[in-house]
Amino acid sequence: MPTFMDQVKKLRLEMDRMKGQYGDDYTNSAPVPVGRLIELNDLIQQALLSGVELMLSVFAEGKPYPPDHVDAVFDVDHIDLTFEAARGTVDAQRVYRSVDGGDFAAIVPDVGATDTGYEDADVSSDHSYSYYVVGVNENGESLPSMIVVEDYHAE
Repeated sequence: MPTFMDQVKKLRLEMDRMKGQYGDDYTNSAPVPVGRLIELNDLIQQALLSGVELMLSVFAEGKPYPPDHVDAVFDVDHIDLTFEAARGTVDAQRVYRSVDGGDFAAIVPDVGATDTGYEDADVSSDHSYSYYVVGVNENGESLPSMIVVEDYHAE
């Protein structure tokens, strides 16, 4: 069975495909075939069901609650990531990054349990960076935070 993050990535790719086919504002444009909307709805439902199953298992195992309010903003030579720290019993927080829609990988080292930001200086111009953050304790990782995307363009 696909993981929650696999479902989210599949949904994001399909939405990008629809954007390319129907334009930036495909939700208000006509006509989007009903079959395409049904496919998109099915992907959303699969991701939601997968997420609910994951959430129930994570909280039952004593893992932290995920960080909230994640935001990413590019600066002159880096991307600033800000977030509210994970809650519960938290030993550290782990930042995951994806470049140009590729697989997510943890950025090491972990940040502190109460930290509320991370500066990613390992960025190159004209790339899209996606991030999410998890809380970590002896029981494992929390659910992922919301994914944020920032297109980096050096000034």
